[in-house]
Amino acid sequence: VLLLINVTKPFFEQPVFQHLLCQHFLQIARLGTQRLHLVRGR
Repeated sequence: VLLLINVTKPFFEQPVFQHLLCQHFLQIARLGTQRLHLVRGR
């Protein structure tokens, strides 16, 4: 298990990966707000 962490940790620390993760969360947040607006619209 430790070996897996040692291999994946540098990958998670890469700016590119963090950027993709950020984009992913932003997309989820947008979908969430759109749903809220749809519910309020009703």
